[in-house]
Amino acid sequence: MNTRLKLLIAVLTLMTAHLVASASPIGGLDQRGMAMLGIALLALVYWSTECVPIPVTGLIVMLLLTLYGIFPFSKSVSFIASKVNILIIAGLVISAALSTHKLDKLLGLKVLSLVGVRVHMVVLGMMLATALISMLMSNTAAAALMAPVAVSILSMVGAKSGESNLGKALMIGIAYAATIGGIGTPVGTPPVPITIGNIESSLGIRISFVKWMIWGGSNSACTDSNCLESSPIALPA
Repeated sequence: MNTRLKLLIAVLTLMTAHLVASASPIGGLDQRGMAMLGIALLALVYWSTECVPIPVTGLIVMLLLTLYGIFPFSKSVSFIASKVNILIIAGLVISAALSTHKLDKLLGLKVLSLVGVRVHMVVLGMMLATALISMLMSNTAAAALMAPVAVSILSMVGAKSGESNLGKALMIGIAYAATIGGIGTPVGTPPVPITIGNIESSLGIRISFVKWMIWGGSNSACTDSNCLESSPIALPA
């Protein structure tokens, strides 16, 4: 998308959002509800088309929330420093540190050295390594970090591209394990701390890091086991 088209989309969307925000209330909404509808429309278009950089869109939304009287500026800005966001940032920092010092790949190779060379044990080892890493970083980052390890294993065993069931099982297993492992800790995937924050704010129930791990970790282990049991049926060696 060229710069001129991005500018056109940004301007037209901003004008449309203002028209919606200024329109007469409909469907039981008050004027602030209409304003929020317009802001949501703007955010949807800006984020989906990226006519404006994603972080800038977030700042624009905060500013519009104040301009249309939905929140005072102090409250709009306070969302940035919420406990949920700080927890997510901490998880990203840990992810960067693991990647910088190659600890992620070291963990993956160590797991493989423990499980041996049998096909289903290799798949299990990769899934366990991915799930463990995903407990400390985002699902996408964990999968991206483990995929090269899987490729190196496939090249060592002489697997043919597009034909190897081991390759299919490894890649599918990594994707599933990254998602499954992400729910093991509050820093594994952003929806978890957001959920914890919503439960605390709406129900007054505080869920500690350890309490979440007791539920999330056991759930991750059970789900990983189910995936492993089904892999020989779906993708026989």
